[in-house]
Amino acid sequence: MTWNSAMSVNVESLDAQHRTLIALINELGDAMNNGKTDVVIGSVLSKLIAYTQFHFDYEENCMVISCFAHLDHHKCEHDGLKKKVKSLEKDFLAGKANIADEIMNTLQQWLHQHIMESDKQYSPHFIQNGIQ
Repeated sequence: MTWNSAMSVNVESLDAQHRTLIALINELGDAMNNGKTDVVIGSVLSKLIAYTQFHFDYEENCMVISCFAHLDHHKCEHDGLKKKVKSLEKDFLAGKANIADEIMNTLQQWLHQHIMESDKQYSPHFIQNGIQ
């Protein structure tokens, strides 16, 4: 997956964080394509859990300081992904088959449904309020 301008929320700090999330998706995809999923998946899940927590905290803080009207709804979406990723980690640790495919599908859906739709909604507000 390659970052492109259609993915941008026009706030550099958040675009940079989204590029990091895309790098995690690519890390998992590369491992799947090279038959090394078992070696990489635990590491990718750990990075994903840590990074989404950092990213969501940052994004929600930007919403608080700029008085973004849809913070509660956005936070609810974030909480849903955190719960899903924790569930995927539990399944991985329990040895569930094809977990890499499920993780990849979850991340790709998140990219398209959340980053490219929900996150775009805050873009004009953040720019207007000086969030960079």
